[in-house]
Amino acid sequence: MRRSFLFSIAFLFSSTAAIAGESTTIPLNQIWAYTMPGARDIRDLDVAPAERPGLGLLESILESSFHRADKRNFKDISRPGFAVAGSGRSALRAAHPVFADVAKPYKEFSTDEEVTIVFFSEPLSRYGVQIQHVKRTDKQVEIQYQLKPSIDGTNMTNFALIPLGKLPAGEYHVELKQSRRKLKPVEAKLGFKALDEEWSRDYLCKPFTFSVVGKRE
Repeated sequence: MRRSFLFSIAFLFSSTAAIAGESTTIPLNQIWAYTMPGARDIRDLDVAPAERPGLGLLESILESSFHRADKRNFKDISRPGFAVAGSGRSALRAAHPVFADVAKPYKEFSTDEEVTIVFFSEPLSRYGVQIQHVKRTDKQVEIQYQLKPSIDGTNMTNFALIPLGKLPAGEYHVELKQSRRKLKPVEAKLGFKALDEEWSRDYLCKPFTFSVVGKRE
């Protein structure tokens, strides 16, 4: 009887641990991105902001990023990624004032709000970024990516909205992980790297945290 009781307790504990640690993957075809193979085209969401009629939200975001980098002489321009409330077009609208420098990123969301990660690189990038997978394990979100060299010297634009949906309460940590890519001979000859952590440090958005609390009254 005692052995049966102990077995039941152990089974319950292991089941609870398994549930707590199980992973959720966000498919690439659910991510909105700019010219990223396999992702949804973010340009389908684009509309002009009220203060800049005729200029799409994405174009305005990219323009704001360029002006910010130019003011800093393109030095020390990398900044943390961030999260916004909403998904799809509402998430793009919510990201716009942050890049326009008229609002700070929200650090706290409620359990009844959908949350979207804003993932991006700074202007004049010599690499395109290809997201390979996004995985959430409990309160940890991992974005794994590879770099795609721009052989012809074209500056690459990297911008994506990664929907997480509604989340349980807690503090969430978003981490970025670069995976090695096999270079073509011409890419190696031009000085590109299979793993370029220096570029990621200088141009890609940085890891960040955000919190989810109970429903807002």
